[in-house]
Amino acid sequence: MLAGRAAARPGTGYEHDPEAGAEAQGQQCRQEQHLRSDRQVGDGGCAGSRFCWARGPSARIDEWRVGNRPVSLDTYPLIGWGPRENLYLATGTYRDGFHNSPLIAKIMADDLLGSSDRYEHPFVPTRAPFSVMTAQESAAETAYHTASLAYEASLNWPRFWSHDALPRLFLQSPQKMYEDLGEPYGLSPDLVRLLARGARSNDGPDRDAYLRVKSLLQTRGVTTLSD
Repeated sequence: MLAGRAAARPGTGYEHDPEAGAEAQGQQCRQEQHLRSDRQVGDGGCAGSRFCWARGPSARIDEWRVGNRPVSLDTYPLIGWGPRENLYLATGTYRDGFHNSPLIAKIMADDLLGSSDRYEHPFVPTRAPFSVMTAQESAAETAYHTASLAYEASLNWPRFWSHDALPRLFLQSPQKMYEDLGEPYGLSPDLVRLLARGARSNDGPDRDAYLRVKSLLQTRGVTTLSD
């Protein structure tokens, strides 16, 4: 990941004032070498208008993607060599990336450098998704989460209705989704609300996401984790 301030190594011809802002550094870098039209970076080239790269192996940036909470299908991280040649992944940490970053950095360094003292873990990207609950448990937990969100949003609830009526109402959508999936294992409630919306849609991005997940589960299955 690139930080908001970049500084090249001494002697590369791209030394910058450490007190200069990112925009000033980018302007200085562009003055030293024009931005390559094919977006090649490395060997002292520039990457966009904000960052300068020190000399190093050539590479090409095809696409930038940014997310606050990158999450995998089962909400467990994906760390290791991916399904494509020379593709290494360290993502899917959801809300746990910051405090796990020292260990993730060690795993990455050991893998990339071929260390014999590697930290063994089950979170390889090519694994089947993990499941820690049944479909029934997942549907019930999803309904509880959704009801809690409704209360947090100041939902006005008739006094004569029982407190468990709202979770029962929200239970219908995840139950129908699991009936369509036809699988006994459950997914994280954090994702079920999105997938359930796709399950009841006829088209659109939510529907596309749901169908991709359905195909993946039918093809790869899951790994059940025990306590």
